[in-house]
Amino acid sequence: MHLKRHAALAILLLVSWLPAQGKNLLFYGNSFSYFNSGVARIVQAIAVKAGFPAPVYQERLIAGQDLRYHATDPAQIAAISNFLPAGQTWDVVIMQGLSTEATLALGHPAQFVNDAVTLFGNVRNHSPACKGVMYQTWARGQGHSYYPGTFASPLAMHNEVRSNYRLAVSALEGVYGAGAVENSAVGDGMALLEFAPSMYFTDLQHPANSLTVLASMCLFTSIYRHTVSDITPNFSQPDPLATLLTSMLITPAEWTRLAGIADCCAARSLRPYPGSGDELLLNTATQPGPLTAGPWSTASTASLMQMQVASRNGVFTTAPAFLVGSLFVTGQPPVPTASMPEVAVDLGSLVILRSQTSLQNPLLHSMQLPFSLAGMSILVQGVALAASTETGNPTFTTTEGHEFVLQ
Repeated sequence: MHLKRHAALAILLLVSWLPAQGKNLLFYGNSFSYFNSGVARIVQAIAVKAGFPAPVYQERLIAGQDLRYHATDPAQIAAISNFLPAGQTWDVVIMQGLSTEATLALGHPAQFVNDAVTLFGNVRNHSPACKGVMYQTWARGQGHSYYPGTFASPLAMHNEVRSNYRLAVSALEGVYGAGAVENSAVGDGMALLEFAPSMYFTDLQHPANSLTVLASMCLFTSIYRHTVSDITPNFSQPDPLATLLTSMLITPAEWTRLAGIADCCAARSLRPYPGSGDELLLNTATQPGPLTAGPWSTASTASLMQMQVASRNGVFTTAPAFLVGSLFVTGQPPVPTASMPEVAVDLGSLVILRSQTSLQNPLLHSMQLPFSLAGMSILVQGVALAASTETGNPTFTTTEGHEFVLQ
């Protein structure tokens, strides 16, 4: 009996010393997924920095190919069972189609949806518990030849791509159940950045380094259900993630900027203070730090807190706008009401910090506390008096909420 107990204890100790098994990730896509050495390696580096076991990934990336190719090509199908040790299964499959195949003018949206269902079905036949992630691509950059001929604007192309990626997710969930698939809204991040040419390669189509990093952040969030604003690469004594970012010329400030945008595009359940989700952006900073869309900052009586509410892509430029805020005990944030879930601040103690007749120019506000309020937080949120496309609210649209933790 004692020998059996000792043997069992030895086995338990051995298992505890073994490295934890990381996720098995299968990437289907094209040049948007492999440009700048690819999103998979960055997703892996972010995961490790966030404290997750290093994932194992397999890339099935073919230039210029759409979901139909990945769903029907024999080699792409065979890869599902050929690249894992016996007995292992895929945890997540990432599916990225051509940026045009989900548009009516240059693709076939209905076929795109059907091909997504077929591709995911191929993987589920091998790995019944595999989660699907649709990698929602972006519109071409400002100044591309598609505008205003093929599409009226980058936003018009974006809205069509986004709508059909969401339809694909709905179709997949209709077959495999709620929660089986998630849309990783990389394109939404590019909309918040107004399709800036600096985010693209010279063809205004493929990603520059920053866009590849943004895409990797969004994919990481969808795969691991974890936001990125609280992940801080160590650039001074470089960890693997910081080393990788530095090789791509990504600075700490750029990481922070992109992380805030990525978190605005995460699933609503992951965002601490979700707003409406429209083309309305709140950036905040505690000086001398840079403005960021991230949800948290710290501040004290010596800190200058800065806030900026901006319309994106001209959607809310004519709308009256407000910056509102409320005070709460740190760790005990307001609970949104069921009737207005997009309002993060406490309606009972709401204070209008600044107003403006339109958002033709961003609404700007700064303040410095004259006394200490350690243990308290200030939650701020932007509001535009215009209907929300995302929520259907006919009266107003809100930004994400941002919390200043007072010290």
